[in-house]
Amino acid sequence: MPAPSGIRVAIAPGLLADLTAAAPARWIKKLDAAPETALAWTWAPLAEGGATIVTDSGETVRLSPPAGTVADLAHLACTCLMTPRCLHVLSVAVLLEVAAEATAPPDAPAAQIDAPGSGPPEASAGGDRIEPARVPLSPAQRAAVALARRAGARLLSEGAQSAGALARGEWLRAAHAAGAEGLPRLRGACLRVAAQLQAVSLRAAAFRQDKLVDAAAAALMLVHLLDADTADPVHVGVARRVYRTVGHLDLTGLFTEPVAPEGGARGVRTWLRDPAGRLYRVADVRPGEDARVREAYDHGVEIGDVSASHRLVARAGLMLQDASTTEDGRLGAGKGVRAVVGARRPWRLDAPDAVFGTPPGRQVAALSGRAPDADPDGELVFFQATVLGAAGDRVLLDAGLPAPVSARTRTGAAGLPQTETLRALATAAGATVLCAGRVIWRPRPEIELLAVGGAPGMPDAWAGRCHVGLDRLQPGHLGATRTSPLDAAHLDADAPPDPFEPLRARLGRLVMGGRGVLTPTAVSHALAAADALEATLAPAAGAALRALCAGPPTERPRVFAAAHRLLAAADRALTVSAWGA
Repeated sequence: MPAPSGIRVAIAPGLLADLTAAAPARWIKKLDAAPETALAWTWAPLAEGGATIVTDSGETVRLSPPAGTVADLAHLACTCLMTPRCLHVLSVAVLLEVAAEATAPPDAPAAQIDAPGSGPPEASAGGDRIEPARVPLSPAQRAAVALARRAGARLLSEGAQSAGALARGEWLRAAHAAGAEGLPRLRGACLRVAAQLQAVSLRAAAFRQDKLVDAAAAALMLVHLLDADTADPVHVGVARRVYRTVGHLDLTGLFTEPVAPEGGARGVRTWLRDPAGRLYRVADVRPGEDARVREAYDHGVEIGDVSASHRLVARAGLMLQDASTTEDGRLGAGKGVRAVVGARRPWRLDAPDAVFGTPPGRQVAALSGRAPDADPDGELVFFQATVLGAAGDRVLLDAGLPAPVSARTRTGAAGLPQTETLRALATAAGATVLCAGRVIWRPRPEIELLAVGGAPGMPDAWAGRCHVGLDRLQPGHLGATRTSPLDAAHLDADAPPDPFEPLRARLGRLVMGGRGVLTPTAVSHALAAADALEATLAPAAGAALRALCAGPPTERPRVFAAAHRLLAAADRALTVSAWGA
């Protein structure tokens, strides 16, 4: 639940942490009891940027950041004259988006700026990985790691449900220190935990416990990996990816997906491929309202001398000279690039695009071999399937695998037609379609459906594919004759249970409830579950569960991170098996 619509003001994590730490304990208690108080106040954007907020008692908080981000005490004030030790200012500040992205130089193209994260490993000409030399960590960097370690220990002790503004402030302080000391990957990890804690505090409808578990485990794993005098550069991370000139590229457009993560960024991402099947992407994602997704879809692709819509480029392609790209396929938008939009290339069942030529099981097996920290956005699979019908909020697809593929969509920006498109697809039982989706690593075939096509009834402008979440699919486009979805849930009833559920559930309970969930009865049940895991040939999972619930509290953050990584590896292995590889 961010600041009200129309307010595009962010706050630096270090400043928010300082405001929280300086507040009297009685104010923190009051804020934790009602963190959304300032949402009921009157918010108004300023023409020159910033905003004014009039409280219910008549005081006015003024935000006047010079570049959209409140980074200094001089950028905020309150008519109660108690700034910065002011409850009004603090109530407003906790609702602002936390500044998370690197800032580009004025002349840098937007497509070349990347959020904090890890760069890809260097490779030799023969494709073998070259182990990078470890880099020394300074005392200040070690201190930043220690701040993150302390925040993680507090989270697993108190639990997210009890963690208030001070706990979130610890993560923000760690993020600020990591960014200031050149640890961008740790900075991003800490900010993601802080964002999830805010979602818990504000009871946000979009909050998902598994996202908090993922974020906390990723941060704690980084803390463990950086707890030394030297570190792998991959774990240190990079704030800006390296773009290399690769010369000529002839790229075929595949599809465009909406991008609407929590935190205010909105836009689209278009995927393309080269003749060898390597994937590339170009995106237009910036802070903005939900309507910006549509705006970016109809505009946005600016590479070299080309300015075309994502809607067009995704159904045609690009021919580039002097192209620049990162190791993971992000296209650069440098001024030296020469570009031409290609001709439309439709998806057809009788002549599908080359990406559909590899069996889906082999595609998933290849994706499972990527590094655990690789960008999950690129985990795409393409296949032909027959629509079976609906199963709850999903559509089941027969792709010739041992079990149906379960296709779902990700909810995001308001007003996008993901749900309508999925319902329309469910009515087309028996129709054969081409599908593109992002693999969900579960013990059954699951995807986030991103595009569907191959049906002759689609509008000519779509070039044979519907971009899920951007185009509004109708039953008639697929030749459907049914007026309501076919219930195919019975086809999903025999799906195998998750063998690692005992460990997975304890991770979720611990991160939400902290040490308070480890009652003697709960620990007894956990130890029995650990025995059962060991009896079913899952000794590592059993040992992790035993250490998590009955081991020394000081080791719990490290065990938590290791258990999560074990589950991620097991999920990938089970997913590969489920896809018939």
